Amino acid sequence: MQISNKPSGSKVPIEIWVLTAGYTLGFSAIHSFYPNMSKFLQQNFGMTNSEAGHLSSIPYMTASIAVPIFGNILTYAGESHFEKFLSMGLLFVASSQIIFLIL
Repeated sequence: MQISNKPSGSKVPIEIWVLTAGYTLGFSAIHSFYPNMSKFLQQNFGMTNSEAGHLSSIPYMTASIAVPIFGNILTYAGESHFEKFLSMGLLFVASSQIIFLIL
């Protein structure tokens, strides 16, 4: 007799796949770029280390304001719209990465 912890016929919910894709693609794009952002700005745009550092802090400052705002909007909208908000965030991350690739 074979014992399994997984219930028969269970499927992984779509929310888990969207969240996994979001973390994988989003964080890999962000964390691979941030350590190199200052050097990128200095080499390609002739900025000083201080100027590049100030410009590199903008995403963190924006996130510190946007996270509570969008968290409240998501709470108000309900969990049924979670995938839409996550997908929209991924599109913004992908768009910014494409813009930097074009530069």
